Amino acid sequence: RRVLGAFAGEVVERIPAPGGLRLALVSRDRDSLRLTIVDSEEPSVRPVFSAAASVVVTAVWSPDASRLVFGHYVPTRRDSRPAMGAGDILEVDLATGRTSRLGCSASRAVLAWLPDGSLLVRDTDNLYVVTTPGCDTKSTVDARRMHRLSTSPDGSHIAYVHRELVYNRQRRAYEPDSTLMIAAPDGSNERKIVAFRYRPERLAWRGDGSELAYDVQHPDRPGARVISIFDVGTGTNAYLHPPTADGPSELAPRWSPGGSHVVFSRAGADGRVALAVRTLAAPYAELLDGTEGAEFLGWAGDHAVVVRLASGTARVFRLDGSAPFDLPAGADPIAVRPN
Repeated sequence: RRVLGAFAGEVVERIPAPGGLRLALVSRDRDSLRLTIVDSEEPSVRPVFSAAASVVVTAVWSPDASRLVFGHYVPTRRDSRPAMGAGDILEVDLATGRTSRLGCSASRAVLAWLPDGSLLVRDTDNLYVVTTPGCDTKSTVDARRMHRLSTSPDGSHIAYVHRELVYNRQRRAYEPDSTLMIAAPDGSNERKIVAFRYRPERLAWRGDGSELAYDVQHPDRPGARVISIFDVGTGTNAYLHPPTADGPSELAPRWSPGGSHVVFSRAGADGRVALAVRTLAAPYAELLDGTEGAEFLGWAGDHAVVVRLASGTARVFRLDGSAPFDLPAGADPIAVRPN
């Protein structure tokens, strides 16, 4: 155990670099927001950016973890819709320690580092594929109807809920129609994953980008949820567990780093929510005992789950059959790596 530095406020986002040795942390207190790079190889803690607490920050690592590109903006509203106000996109070169503007004139958020070295960035209305360096536009996609936009870890696909109003002739009124879609980052090869009536939520990509897990409304029980997995290669959906008339509600899937397990929240008939893990090679899920009301913190490799119990204790559940163990009192893991 090594003390690398102190962080003011609560860590609200963790962006791990490829290889797991570097980590970008976004922390926020009542008055300010900070972006910090933690390097566990040197080791070092490097403050990168600070702003008012209301500012939004997005960040992505280069494939070799030598550069961090981050965007920042002041959230505002336009025509009653959320919008991106003043901000910019910057790049940190860890070799030189230099922070510089990327050169994007309008974009404020950075979403992904694409396989060809381009970046996927956006402003309020559009997605752009741009060059780095230079931020020259290669393609533009209208993103005004894209909600819950999520980029695959390999940068090859985007998934989003396409929302627009559809006229209901029986009710004589417009109703929102939200369909889960998948496409290439430049908007090409768009495909429908699941229709609006299933109410898709909480998208989670497998680490290699081959599958997308999400939860949907139970087909026969309003209010209950089930988890579905979309196979990008075959274009097919399959339930993690087939829905039953009286089974538990399942939601919020999260893949293990190697994609062999899925952890998710399970709500019983009494409404109590606990965490469970499904080994994809096994037919059933395993409930993590004592995790009612717990918060999922991360995976430690493919075979250990770290959670924060309702009592505040951080506990590690190992999936090899050995007993779980607690981290020291007061420990607040900001990143989890296997030994």
